Amino acid sequence: MLRPTASLFVGLVASLLPATMGWAEPEFPAVLFEQPSHFTAPDGTDVLVEPGTYRLEQSAETQLRLVADPGHPTIEIQATATTHEETLASPLALAITEEGQEDEIHLVLLLPDGQGLDAIGTFSGTRSRATRRVLTATQLRAGVAQSAPLFSGAVAPPTVLYGVATPGALKWYRHNGAPTGAGLNSPGAWTGPTEVGSGWQDFIQVVPGGGTVLYGIARDGTLKWYSHDGAVNGTPAWQGAKNVGTGWQNFKQVFSGSEGILYAIAQDGTLKWYRHTGYRDGAATWDGPRNVGTGWQNFKTVFGMGDGVIYAIAGDGKLKWYKHVGFRDGAMAWDGPKDVGTGWQNFKQVFGAGNGIIYAVANDGILKWYKHLGYRDGTFTWEGAKDIGTGWQGFPTVVALLPLAPAAAVITAQSSIESVETSGPGHWVTWNYLAMHHPEIVAQALADVQTSKQPRASIVGLASDVELNALLKTDWTAEVNRLAALSNTSGPQAGITPRGLPSDSYATDLPPIAAAKPNPASNAIPSAKRNPASQAIINELLSLTLPPQNLGSVWAGQSAFAYVFITAPIDGYIEGRFNLNATNRHFRIVNAKAYSGEVVNGTPAVSLTIPGGQYQDVVLDPANPPAQISKAGFVAILAKKGQLIAFTVAFEPVGLGMTPVGNNEATLELSGATSTDINILSPNTPVATWRRFASILGRFEGINFGVLGTMRDSAMTVFYDGTPCGRLIPVPANITFHNAEQQARNVSVTAELSHPLHMQGITVSLAPGERKQVPIPIQIDSCPTQGVEYRGRLSYAYAGVVRQVEFGVTLYPQLLHWYKGPAEVGSCRYSWDIYAQPDGTTRFAYSLRNTNLVSEMQLDLRFLVLGMKIGGGVLSDGQNTVHTKFGGYTIQSSFVRDNYVRLFPERARGQLRCHTPGF
Repeated sequence: MLRPTASLFVGLVASLLPATMGWAEPEFPAVLFEQPSHFTAPDGTDVLVEPGTYRLEQSAETQLRLVADPGHPTIEIQATATTHEETLASPLALAITEEGQEDEIHLVLLLPDGQGLDAIGTFSGTRSRATRRVLTATQLRAGVAQSAPLFSGAVAPPTVLYGVATPGALKWYRHNGAPTGAGLNSPGAWTGPTEVGSGWQDFIQVVPGGGTVLYGIARDGTLKWYSHDGAVNGTPAWQGAKNVGTGWQNFKQVFSGSEGILYAIAQDGTLKWYRHTGYRDGAATWDGPRNVGTGWQNFKTVFGMGDGVIYAIAGDGKLKWYKHVGFRDGAMAWDGPKDVGTGWQNFKQVFGAGNGIIYAVANDGILKWYKHLGYRDGTFTWEGAKDIGTGWQGFPTVVALLPLAPAAAVITAQSSIESVETSGPGHWVTWNYLAMHHPEIVAQALADVQTSKQPRASIVGLASDVELNALLKTDWTAEVNRLAALSNTSGPQAGITPRGLPSDSYATDLPPIAAAKPNPASNAIPSAKRNPASQAIINELLSLTLPPQNLGSVWAGQSAFAYVFITAPIDGYIEGRFNLNATNRHFRIVNAKAYSGEVVNGTPAVSLTIPGGQYQDVVLDPANPPAQISKAGFVAILAKKGQLIAFTVAFEPVGLGMTPVGNNEATLELSGATSTDINILSPNTPVATWRRFASILGRFEGINFGVLGTMRDSAMTVFYDGTPCGRLIPVPANITFHNAEQQARNVSVTAELSHPLHMQGITVSLAPGERKQVPIPIQIDSCPTQGVEYRGRLSYAYAGVVRQVEFGVTLYPQLLHWYKGPAEVGSCRYSWDIYAQPDGTTRFAYSLRNTNLVSEMQLDLRFLVLGMKIGGGVLSDGQNTVHTKFGGYTIQSSFVRDNYVRLFPERARGQLRCHTPGF
């Protein structure tokens, strides 16, 4: 179960590194201990870790170091080396306890190279004589899964936004294009709007609290807490309201720092810090207030980004960046301010969404997207602005959920997660598999949550939030006992007999939202709904409405696809049917797939695929002749209870007059029947035992007339070869034009550029229907700041039509050089140099002089960048020599080649060991 003892979170800690070091340390996570804990020091003595925040890092092969915040000592603790199979971009910390070992805590550091350290401690300080074992790979995998935040399966998560409409309706939007700023004409960039609440006009301010939490400040000053359980999919499922505070109406502004941290600006400009320690469940428990600043009353808008990052818009439009280093405990520790932008005073609303993403609502209602690439340290590097939406001026209030840092993961050895084991290399089973084959495991998992033995997060992959709320209304402990009784009285296979369909094939066209970590406790597999026993709960689930699917905007001749997932509540056939008619006949069901519940090498296995029909495939409607039915709108598939089924739906408009230009909608009806007589041609179709409906939306933009220009690579990289300033370096840029018109066009291409970019205008001739790629004569001066993206805009015009394409150019050095020395470690005086080129050519050079008067010494070197080992070496030297030994070599490193741009701002780290040969 989750213990409130040690909260762990992953974050960059570059600001804590000593400025005198000649290389970059790996990005280690920080640890917040909320109660004392006892570990073993390297010399075998007991060491007490007091409450506080520490950076967790590896100090030796079997030692961990806790680097303290000011006021706490640095602590070395003994650990055991271990390995893991997780894919990590940076080190990850976990706190894990096992059921039956409530006094014991595993403090684990997992490194990107598959290595790790497990330090075992206690809360009481009592040592056991028994041998302590490190956690297994399965426990570590489950721990990583439970530490994931909202949208844990996504590499680049979307943003959830809420708009409070004038009548008080709360509108939900999901910006799927948040990581890149996709919007407007990008199919699938948005999901919503969906109305998820009412009466929100009565709040004077709505503030996100981190994760799915929202706060509303009532006019009488009451602070109300809500948690939107349906935040991922836009369903109206909520916890709250709960009153968690009073007197909040007198502040000029209240904004969020995420994780329950709220800042309030008093009328005199004092910045007050609060921490709502009960923010996860709405308990009225607080830490604070604490005064952490003054002079904040003059800012037009102040908003948080999370992780202590705060932005403030001054009256002259300057955007100022602050980092509240003491944001976790309210300490008066700050970095900044730094000016990171201008011209921000004219927006109606500006708010942050985490990960450097900022949204701004212009006066004309355009929603603009920005990404502050330098949000962690306040550097002036940006992506955007991009126009991603219109019509937002009608919302008096717009907010976005702020992401949470990964929470502490605590795994019980006998939990349902531990019951999900691998059955071969890269072969996993999911909750769907367990629901079909082992319903007693699913029942036990739900019972564990109800009895607080496991957190709700442990069953997040079981069902959607709405369905989980419905499932948890039954008594699952009684259900576990019932299944156990069946097993004892009905033979050894009762209740656990495998009932799934055979796995004849595996999926090759995997739905995008399913391509994540193959772990049953995560969102890797699309949300499933399962009920191993209770018919009452089944009936309640059957009344749930599926969320709408927005397929986005398409032109004539294009196709847009989406997946509608459902888990079979009973055995039998599942029928999907569109209500096709003259105006929405270009929606169709492409196919239906039944998943076996297994994951092979990260791919969900498909046991059965039923293809859909085409629009021209029509038959007489047996129930209403001579009307006709299109097979494009009908598919039926056989399923077992608990089996995940995916219906692939498509919107495929063909031209003007056939599909209305604008928004189109069709209703997908899913129903079930136990009879095998489901058949589109049968007049005796059995009565459905259950039904669900989902709205499928698509926008038809019409026929795409005109000339379109696209840049395959709008983010271009140039490597500087060291020539002096003043030289113009060509940028490898191309644009592809497609003339969709029936006449030739001459296209004039110009650019809106700022220093250091340059370009002479060109003219391109295009024949009717011609597609042509042409080089763009963009150049960049050789002496701008390296590693900074410079933005530009191409304009191409023909016959009075002007269109634009944005791009960026970044200059990097042709050679990266890291070095250290001369320096000493023990009796070894050493130096080292590393030279790296964009093609991966990496050269290492190092030297050794032994200052030991008695013994020959050996120096072992290991070089790391971004936490990855890229090389190493060994040198030996006799005692007290006056000469220096040299070594070196050159390799082709694919890691350096693939990460050259990322390596530019980083520093290398050298790990050295000076010792007598053989020891």
